[in-house]
Amino acid sequence: MYKLDLADPRLVLPVPIYQLSDSPDHFGARPRLARDRKPRPVAFFAPDRSSQGSVPVYEWNENNARVLKLDAPPRARDGKEASPLFYALSADTKSGPATATPLYEFVHNESGARAYSTEGAIPGYRRTPKPLCLVWRSPIRVVLP
Repeated sequence: MYKLDLADPRLVLPVPIYQLSDSPDHFGARPRLARDRKPRPVAFFAPDRSSQGSVPVYEWNENNARVLKLDAPPRARDGKEASPLFYALSADTKSGPATATPLYEFVHNESGARAYSTEGAIPGYRRTPKPLCLVWRSPIRVVLP
């Protein structure tokens, strides 16, 4: 019989990345979900580990706001390196999969708060011209428990 090794580095599949707050600025994969078991919407899909051609996406805290960046944040006070929130394809990828879609950063018109979405618009926000990275759009339109 054939055996599928899920730890094989050649097998990196997108996993659900959940929206962890009411605004689309705080995300996480399954391990970051709160223990309250509150249903969370799936924002998009992205790999949770590195693969050839992927870039790490980090969550920064800037001016008490969450921001997604491709650069690692400075080391924490305890000296530990930051771990990526998820991995994605570079926005400059020429031969990416047809199912990949851009993840855009949106800036609130008044407060300057950041939000992220694969959708074309968020009311009250303006979209940055260049996408942050490429992820996979969630086909799930309902919140699952």
